[in-house]
Amino acid sequence: MSSKSNPNVGKKKISQFSISVLFDRKIKSSFAWKHFGQLILVEENKRSKIFTDQVYCKQCLTACQSENGDISFELAKIKSYSKTISTGNLIRHLRDCHSIREDKTESTRLINDFFTLTPRPRVRATVASSSTVNVLTKKDKWILARDLALWFCTSLMPFDSVSDEGMIDFFKKYNIIVSDEDIPSRYTVGRGALDDVYETMLATVKTQILTGTPRHVSITFDLWTDQYRRLNYITFTLHFITADYELKNFTLSTQLVQGKKTGEKIQGMINTTVSEFGLCDKELHTVTDAGSNVKRAILLSDLDSHLCLGHGLHNLVITDGIKTVPSLKEMVEKVKNIVKAIRYRLPELEKEAEKEQVEFLQQIENVSEVLENDENEPIADDDDDVSQKSQIFNDEFGNLNQMPSIKTATPTRWHSVLSMLESLAHCCNRNPVNSILTKIGLEDLKLVQTEWNLLEDLIRFLRKFREAVEVLCAQKSVSLNLALVFRSELKDILNSISDEEIAVMISLKNKMLEKFDHRFPLTKNVVLASLLDPRFSGLKEIDSYLLEMNTNRAAFLADCINELIRPSDLPHSESGEAYHDVSEPQASSSSTQSLLTKLSKKHSSCSNIDESPESDFSQECWRYLASIDPKEVEFMNGDVLAYWREKKNVFPGLAALARTILAIPATSTPSERVFSIAGLVLNAKRARLSPTRVNKIIFIHDNYNNCKNT
Repeated sequence: MSSKSNPNVGKKKISQFSISVLFDRKIKSSFAWKHFGQLILVEENKRSKIFTDQVYCKQCLTACQSENGDISFELAKIKSYSKTISTGNLIRHLRDCHSIREDKTESTRLINDFFTLTPRPRVRATVASSSTVNVLTKKDKWILARDLALWFCTSLMPFDSVSDEGMIDFFKKYNIIVSDEDIPSRYTVGRGALDDVYETMLATVKTQILTGTPRHVSITFDLWTDQYRRLNYITFTLHFITADYELKNFTLSTQLVQGKKTGEKIQGMINTTVSEFGLCDKELHTVTDAGSNVKRAILLSDLDSHLCLGHGLHNLVITDGIKTVPSLKEMVEKVKNIVKAIRYRLPELEKEAEKEQVEFLQQIENVSEVLENDENEPIADDDDDVSQKSQIFNDEFGNLNQMPSIKTATPTRWHSVLSMLESLAHCCNRNPVNSILTKIGLEDLKLVQTEWNLLEDLIRFLRKFREAVEVLCAQKSVSLNLALVFRSELKDILNSISDEEIAVMISLKNKMLEKFDHRFPLTKNVVLASLLDPRFSGLKEIDSYLLEMNTNRAAFLADCINELIRPSDLPHSESGEAYHDVSEPQASSSSTQSLLTKLSKKHSSCSNIDESPESDFSQECWRYLASIDPKEVEFMNGDVLAYWREKKNVFPGLAALARTILAIPATSTPSERVFSIAGLVLNAKRARLSPTRVNKIIFIHDNYNNCKNT
């Protein structure tokens, strides 16, 4: 039956359709035909074939019927191809859209082949002049295409770079190719080669996850929208600690979210991702924002959830803080309007700022001469003008070595607001900004001195919060153990009021204090992570939490071990063998370590040892608390995982607990970082990339080092 014989077929409910697959061992033997076939319409107990020149995906039809069987056929998204299409396209659709693969090797190369540097053999061909030239074999061209795909994904280069004249000449110069015909086309690199590299890496990542994950793992996920086609995506990342106490981070997938971003739809995507990567039997700990759809998805999936502290701090600073203080809200909005007004005149602004910088440098030179003369011939009670000018150059808003360009703010990143305010408040930008506003007839946007002063006060306050965000958003080291000490410090900042504090800033602090516990809750996992770091096990806030829970440190730790840890989770005993540190501890900057040491001492109580309990795990916890020495972690460059790697046989229960809890990131930054990568992938020249190719490029880029180091 054709569409002409039944013009109303598009109005039929999707539940009335089925697909008769075309698989036949003799004729259509490809596994793809087990999932593609003729579309069947069932009416009045009669089955009739329709659109016989097309083949339809059975998996797409089943998915549509499961989601809503009452929608019409014309609204359902069911993939179809011409009946004469090659099976390669069908296989690609099944693999990319439904994660269905043949029961054979998914890729044609081993992962080591991509990272092994070996010279490729050449075939010598004789030309008319009796000289010889190197000619690429078919296999060489095939390997080159895949190596280019890996390179382009890792460096986020467009696939049409292969046609760049400079690259072709470079390849010829170093004897990689002989002629233009040797270079693979952009379609070969961006399709077949990309698929092969992705499948190879996917198989390797799945193997690493299968063999290296403990029973407890953490995932983060977040949603984002590309700025060109306004398509919604969701990204999943995985985090766990290996048996050697090494933190592993993987980007699992970046998927298109079609239609409404409901909790039910997100739950389905969680289940699909968990199933694809073999995590169904794992205990999942999720880190997400507090969106209602995300919270519903977590509830439906019955997962342990930890709210992203980065999102919490953003809402605390912007929603609960700045937006609730009228004068600050107006100030920030005014700055945004200024940036919007002058962003098309930034070159002119930069020239004016450079002139301002030269004038300041000349004043510095003059001040230096005056000071030098004063040292040689001191004059008592001299004018304070020199010292006042000198103070300007030492001020935090007058660093001439770091003159910033004007920054714009991102709605979902509060620290981008701080960057915007800092760039505008720099001493070399103030006069040029006001000058340009006068030129374009927007004098009402000019900032007066009282506004500059308020801007400076707000910047000084927000800078204290930025340090916490930067440390908590670390991806290469564990971060949940740092959450409580920064919580204590931020709360102390909000509670402290100096005599010079203006009323506006006091109001801001009070507004933020009212919502502080809501945005930065004192949860069980946060307390537990701090107890598992010897530097922070004595924090005063732990005392308050345990007092409210009517327990003590040792009992709390022992209860958590009994609740979360099974005998199979305990590290295998290595008694009788000398401990060997198989990897260097993750280095951390000395400034960060000194900051953490100072905060630990500031917010710790005098003692963290409780009465000696009786059970085995309680005895272990008591021994741990009695033997705690923060310097042990400090000597390991602040690497708490190196500490537990060394102590895993001494405190096996606590070591297993540390492997579980410390794998939970403090923020969902890992999945948010993918947004930045995606922004580089989906630029103005590549806005038409399909979601499946976007996923493959991001997957290869993010997991490159994980696969390279296998």
